[in-house]
Amino acid sequence: MTLLLALALLVQQKSAEETFKSIERKIEAARTISLRFKVETLASEGKLAGSSEMSGPLMIKDPRKLNLEYKGSIYDGNQSLERTARFVTDGERVLAEIAGERRPLATSIKSGFKPLISRCGVKIGWGVLIISRSDPTGKPKPVDLDLAGRFTVLDFRHGEDDGAYKTLTYTLRRNVGAEQVNVSMRISYDPKTLLLAKRSFVEPNKSRTSETYTDLKLNADIGDESFAVPETKKVLRPESKVRSESEVLCRSTSELGITSSGGPGRTSTSGP
Repeated sequence: MTLLLALALLVQQKSAEETFKSIERKIEAARTISLRFKVETLASEGKLAGSSEMSGPLMIKDPRKLNLEYKGSIYDGNQSLERTARFVTDGERVLAEIAGERRPLATSIKSGFKPLISRCGVKIGWGVLIISRSDPTGKPKPVDLDLAGRFTVLDFRHGEDDGAYKTLTYTLRRNVGAEQVNVSMRISYDPKTLLLAKRSFVEPNKSRTSETYTDLKLNADIGDESFAVPETKKVLRPESKVRSESEVLCRSTSELGITSSGGPGRTSTSGP
């Protein structure tokens, strides 16, 4: 590699990094964020072969309040599994409803939820949100929902234009014990507003995921009632059914190193 080429690559990386930081700063500065998302995943190899799709609304406020809901389906080549899920927090209490199971989660919310938009995306972020382990008494153990701390970003590059959108790529890194798991991300954004429109990535299991964001609004008036956590009794279904469907819902998160203990191993979702 010539010195001139090396300098050109360095300048490009610096420029792409500054663009990413500008996008992230705009998201972080927003009082509220609302959007609709659509996530499509295609896996062609191994036990996870098939496709999945989920879509729904997402709202963030202040920045530790979140309401994320989705409906979708998973198709493995033999059958289609319809699914719905919801995650809502008022900044203190957290409620997750997954595959018909509703339960409050004990959590510690540090950096807030804006990295769902700027860094990791809905699918990978959702895998973090739903993780909670129960102790022998059935009470959920605290989970640190520190999305900014869990994921770092590096290796920025400008990409080819995506129609009217500009693109850039970066590496999303998750430390798993002594190892590091990297996911190559590509985002499409409006060059005038710096608002994100799309995200795509290939997971370690070779699944290909694309996310599309529409109706993205910053600083809209969103009432606190949108983040109200309803008083509810824990509603459980038979353990085998809940575990089976929950594992399908977050089937890629273990390969991304997302565990409630912060180390390598199998992903664990809320369980009795």
